[in-house]
Amino acid sequence: MITTNKKTLDYSPFVGYAIALMPLLSVYEIAGVDLGTVTILLALFICEIKHPQMKTVFNPLVLLLAYIAVISPISILSANSLGLVFASEIIIWLRYAKMVLVLASFFLFGMFRLFSFSHAVSAMGVVVLVSTIYIAVQRVLFGFGIIAGNPLAAFSDSGLYAGNVSMLVANGLFRPSAFFLEPSHLAIYYVLYFILLLQYKNSVSLSTVLLVVIGVVCSSSGMGVVMISCLALFWVFIKYRKASGYLVLALVTAVVVLFIFSQTSYFEAVVSRFTTANLDGGGNAIQARIGEGLTAFMGLPLQFQMFGCGYGNVVSTTYINGFTYLINTIGILGTLLFFGVALYSASKKESWKKLFLLVYCLFLFGAQIFTAAYLCFVFAFVFCSSKWNFESFVPLSRVKEGEMVTNER
Repeated sequence: MITTNKKTLDYSPFVGYAIALMPLLSVYEIAGVDLGTVTILLALFICEIKHPQMKTVFNPLVLLLAYIAVISPISILSANSLGLVFASEIIIWLRYAKMVLVLASFFLFGMFRLFSFSHAVSAMGVVVLVSTIYIAVQRVLFGFGIIAGNPLAAFSDSGLYAGNVSMLVANGLFRPSAFFLEPSHLAIYYVLYFILLLQYKNSVSLSTVLLVVIGVVCSSSGMGVVMISCLALFWVFIKYRKASGYLVLALVTAVVVLFIFSQTSYFEAVVSRFTTANLDGGGNAIQARIGEGLTAFMGLPLQFQMFGCGYGNVVSTTYINGFTYLINTIGILGTLLFFGVALYSASKKESWKKLFLLVYCLFLFGAQIFTAAYLCFVFAFVFCSSKWNFESFVPLSRVKEGEMVTNER
C-alpha cells in the first residue's frame, strides 16, 4: 500500500480544486480581479509556505511564457507609437501582467507537481453536475417561452455572454451556457472532463456519460456536440467490446437517435449557424469565429504579423477565437512556438494526454481559450503524474515523472 504524507494532504487538494475551477472562476471578478487569478495565487501562497524548498522542473511552456514576457511589451509600445492600440492601454497592460504573473507563478514555482488529480476530477464532476442541472432548466424554461440567463452574471464583467439574454437566442437557436462564459466554454470543459473519465472506462457509469452528453447538447455548441458524440461512441465501444450483443444494441440505438435528432428543427438551426448568413448573430459561426480576427490580422503591418501587437492588445468589440487571438497578439512566431510546445508536450506523454492537448488546440478555433486560466488548467493535467485513481490520493512530490501510480492493497 502506498502511504501519504499528512502534511501534503492538508494543502494538495486545494491546488487540485483551484486548477479545476479556474476556467469557471475566471469569468467572475471582485473589484476588477477575476476569482480564477485570486484562487491560483492563493494556492501558490499556500504551496510556498508548506513546501518552500520544492524544486522547479523544466516545463516547455516556460518558453512561451518567456516569449510573451519579453516580446509583448516591445510590441505594445511599438503598436502604441503607430496608433495600433485597440483597447485601453491600462487594460492591455493588466491583461499582459495577469498572463505573465499567473503562468510564472504556476509553472516556474512547480505547482503542477503539487497537483491532485483525484480532487481536481472530483471538483470538475461537481461543476458538471450543477451546470447540467441548470442548463437543462434553462432549456425547459425556454420551451415555455422563458429565457433564463446566468444568475451570477452580476458578478462578471458586463459583456458576459451568458448574462446577456438578447445574445442567448440568435437566428432562432437558443444557446444557453449555464454558468460558463458561452456555450463553447462549457463544451470544452465537459469534453476535457470526459477524456479524464475515459481512463476509468470500466467504472464510469452510463448516468455519468449521459450527464455530460446532455449538458453539451443543451448548450447547442456545434463543435462540442460533434466531439462529445465521438467520445461517447468510443466509450461505448471500449466498455462493451467484449459483449457483442450490448455493443451492437448500443451502436444501433445511437444511430437511430442521431437520425431522429437530424430531423428536428433544433438540428436544422444548429446546422444553419454554419451555412447561413445568420444576420441576427452577425454572420455565420465560421465567419464570426475566424473571419473577423483574420481580417484584423491581415490589415496589420508585417512586423506585427510576425511578432504580434502584444498579449491583450485586441479589439474588445470584435469576437476573436483562440487561434486569431494568438496570431493577432503574439504573431506568427509566437503561434508557431505555442503549437510547437503543445506538439512536443504531447509527444512525451500518454495517449490520453495527447488527446487532451489535441482537443484543447482544436477548440482554439471555436473559442478564445488562450488564457492563463486555460493554459494552467490544461497543462496541469498534461504535466502531472501518469495515473491516478478515485480511491486514494498519491502526492505528486512522491512520484517521479512517467512513473505508474498504483494503489496496492
